[in-house]
Amino acid sequence: MDGTKWTMFNVGTDGNGSYVMGLTANDGARIYETEVIGDVIGNVVCGGGVYAAVGIWGNPKKAMGAKLMEYSLANSEISGQVSERLNLPAGSHVVNLACWRGQVVTVAMRRNATIIGVLTGQGERRWRAVRSDLDYDGDDDVVGVRGSNLLTASAYDDVRSLNLRTGGVHLVIPSPSPGDFQAALDRGRLIAWVGDDDGHSYVRWYDVKDGQMLEEISADRV
Repeated sequence: MDGTKWTMFNVGTDGNGSYVMGLTANDGARIYETEVIGDVIGNVVCGGGVYAAVGIWGNPKKAMGAKLMEYSLANSEISGQVSERLNLPAGSHVVNLACWRGQVVTVAMRRNATIIGVLTGQGERRWRAVRSDLDYDGDDDVVGVRGSNLLTASAYDDVRSLNLRTGGVHLVIPSPSPGDFQAALDRGRLIAWVGDDDGHSYVRWYDVKDGQMLEEISADRV
């Protein structure tokens, strides 16, 4: 890292391959991009590093073959390296990555909507499996972990919080955008890339507790 405070807000596929995108929070909206080999499943900024879960082509949610990529920012480019293989419980698939107490957590889900967190680098140490009524339909992303709550964001719907102890779900931000919506945690706040129906893009910061928008900058120029 070059000392610039930045937050990764999107990882995805552009039709020509998977890519990693980042936004700097203290010098305007800048995007960094790099191509990776495989299907990107999830991403997180944690402990000064940037991480992405990468699966094999054609089956991005399959646990077998998925790896954890660690990225660093140097010379305005993102460089990546394979950190370790993701070893998940049988019958589960990767949902996303999260940062919990400075450690990267691989968040997985079983078919019965049980959430499982595996601390990377800690062997098979796991969160207690939590059964919830979270309606994960494949379009939701795990935004991050704040306290005992796992934040999820739907691409076109809302932001919800899952209590890892009770399994309860409550609404944080209802229908934040009519267009595309991708989010991450940034210093205890929710940072989101928002696209509207008119083709404009914005970066917004929200209060995690009450869902109020705190700040907005235009991202049309990036």
